[in-house]
Amino acid sequence: MIEQKTEPQECAWNGDEKKGEPSCTVLIVDKKTYNQKYCCSEHCRKATNQNIMLGYYARKDRKNGKKRECKTCPSVLSRYNDTDTCESCRKRAERLRNERAKTLFADVFA
Repeated sequence: MIEQKTEPQECAWNGDEKKGEPSCTVLIVDKKTYNQKYCCSEHCRKATNQNIMLGYYARKDRKNGKKRECKTCPSVLSRYNDTDTCESCRKRAERLRNERAKTLFADVFA
């Protein structure tokens, strides 16, 4: 197996502003896996928990009726819409994707 030499990479942990934790500046020289982002398991766990809590609070706000707008247009989203885009924008994107696929297949099989 060929070993790939990689440059040292800085730990991806950005700290927790609420708890006053600073960002990590440790350089990862010897990675244990090719996609290692954090210097230690503690920073990986904290980042994972932070992402989980962001999703939790987003769902909580949505279910409590916090006003949200579509990413692509200014329409207001329903609390029952669990995506960030309205139904008309979703259908428009799906229609465009299907048209591109049709033209691609038409070019390939023509």
